[in-house]
Amino acid sequence: MTERIHIFFFPLYLVLIELVMRLSLKVDTYAFLGPTLAAVGIGFAIPLTIPKDITRTFAQSTQKVLKNHGAAVYSRRDYTFVVLVRIILLLFTAGWSYSLYLSVESPGKTLCYIPVSLGLGVLNYVVAIVLSVIKEII
Repeated sequence: MTERIHIFFFPLYLVLIELVMRLSLKVDTYAFLGPTLAAVGIGFAIPLTIPKDITRTFAQSTQKVLKNHGAAVYSRRDYTFVVLVRIILLLFTAGWSYSLYLSVESPGKTLCYIPVSLGLGVLNYVVAIVLSVIKEII
């Protein structure tokens, strides 16, 4: 798990670089931080839609029989999680689309002093990290 922490924070490094460039070049790209983070959240969640094959936990003879039949074994809990993540991906995509729309049409729209576009992006990003951690535990 700890080896994945740098992966989770990598997009934040990119956002920091973007902020530095924006400030130094005097170009306002702040409105696009939300859609960027939302897209990163989608990118984190996509690999979670593949169930973990637990065939290797069986005896060698069982693994051989399964391989001969072209079969794989998945845990019911992981399969349920994969279905849930696929549904969440649809919501993430809708959130990304709306975030992108807001960043172009209403960049000043806020909720509790936070730009809605940025809030949606951060939400996608954080939920994707939480889902990644849950997938590791399952």
